Amino acid sequence: MWTESRGRLGMRRTGRQIGIVSLVLAILTSPCSAAAAAAAATPGHGSMEESTGIQAIVPGGWLGEFRHGTFPSLGARTHMGVDIVAPCGSPVRALETGAIVDRIARRSDPDFASLGYMVIVEHPASLVGRVFYSLYLHFQSPPTAAQTVARGDSLGRVGATGHATGCHVHFEVRYFRDRVSPLWGNIYGPGDQRDSPYMRDNWQDPVPFIARLERLHKVAAGRSSLRLDAVQAVDGGG
Repeated sequence: MWTESRGRLGMRRTGRQIGIVSLVLAILTSPCSAAAAAAAATPGHGSMEESTGIQAIVPGGWLGEFRHGTFPSLGARTHMGVDIVAPCGSPVRALETGAIVDRIARRSDPDFASLGYMVIVEHPASLVGRVFYSLYLHFQSPPTAAQTVARGDSLGRVGATGHATGCHVHFEVRYFRDRVSPLWGNIYGPGDQRDSPYMRDNWQDPVPFIARLERLHKVAAGRSSLRLDAVQAVDGGG
């Protein structure tokens, strides 16, 4: 039986599986993909309520089947981060202000076959008290050439490059800048990692993490508003 060798995503497919993947890809990229996408946005595949936060990353996107800690995934592996599903060509935006510390902008990159076009953004400790990184995989075309980005800046567009079976962005929030886990040599964890200290110490579940950032921004905006009111009161009283 013909097989495809494992890549950085740890995938192994038989000839029959390749046929199934091709069929799924054809469905996802067909003119009917919007209808299929709407049908997929159910509580089991990313309800609209759950997807609200990640729309800051991909406007109009929704959570796919694979979430942070999904097990099993790609065999006996644990999925890190979340898959954000949206039509190919949809904009992908930066989670927060930061510096782009790594990108794949050429097909000749040794990791392109697995990760596709991608970027890694380093975010300052001033945001949450610790430096963290956001990872975005499978862009449709080479990502932005910018060195720094602000919250909401365009990074690229949703695609299906690398080992992807449909239009989506694989998105992670983590505390290391490597493309793959230095310990695993992969973006997926071997076996069930859901309760492992290594997973807990090196990743954040993007969904609650984004909600936390939104709360911090609201608090900061409220403080700015109070300071502005105070200044205006002083000016008015003078």
